Amino acid sequence: MNGYGFAVPNGRYVVKMYFAESFTGALAPKRRLSYVRVDGVALPDPDIFAETGGLYRPLVRTVATTVTDGKLEILFEDGANPNRHAMINGIEIIPAALAQP
Repeated sequence: MNGYGFAVPNGRYVVKMYFAESFTGALAPKRRLSYVRVDGVALPDPDIFAETGGLYRPLVRTVATTVTDGKLEILFEDGANPNRHAMINGIEIIPAALAQP
């Protein structure tokens, strides 16, 4: 998986990305990492297992972005590291005017 692209009207958005480690082969920190970019802005590598403390526990990353070309892109870059296997469980795109703090 390389990413997702969404056609949206130009404007400000809050993007929530939902992760939960569900692969039993990743039962330790740093077993699965992934570079994530939202409209070109890099986010810290989510080490889901390390940050949540185990399998099936949720991690939510939130980022604010401004779309100027009618397309919101979320890209996953695995790099050369064999422990980088992109995954995501859900994506929520909320117009900034409707987003709650």
